[in-house]
Amino acid sequence: MEFILNKKNKKGLSVVIATVILVALTLAAIGIIWTAVNTLVEDSTEGAESCFNLFEKVSIEDRYTCYNVTSGETVFSISVGDVDLEGVLVGVATNTTGVSLALVKGGSLIPGLRMFNGSSTVFSPAKNSGESYVLSGLNGTPRLVEIIPVVGGTECDIIDTVEDFGSC
Repeated sequence: MEFILNKKNKKGLSVVIATVILVALTLAAIGIIWTAVNTLVEDSTEGAESCFNLFEKVSIEDRYTCYNVTSGETVFSISVGDVDLEGVLVGVATNTTGVSLALVKGGSLIPGLRMFNGSSTVFSPAKNSGESYVLSGLNGTPRLVEIIPVVGGTECDIIDTVEDFGSC
């Protein structure tokens, strides 16, 4: 009779051990999956964090954006609020062509583009400032100007667009 009781106790004990092992394996699997998903989400959103809340802080000044029919030059102005940009990508498109311009903090020479004040070295606007630019050499009348800020090494989405602007 003693042998039968020990056998029953062992069966009950093995069910408890199996349940504990299943719970431990489930928790381990959840931990591994959580770590993988968390790392993936953090890597995906790391660059995007720097682009949050830029819509109010970086814009094209509509009233200073125009096309001079006589000279064939496009004038556009970019305003930057309380944000430190590494640069601004500018796209200008006509009905048939387009041009992309990379305005950087340290300044650069870009053929066909100059600062409104006449300087051939063009800079992206600094924090809490604005700059105006003159672009020449486009084939046709420009129909839109759009800007993409570069913050923390990340190119954000198009943040502002001006379409169908008037003459200077």
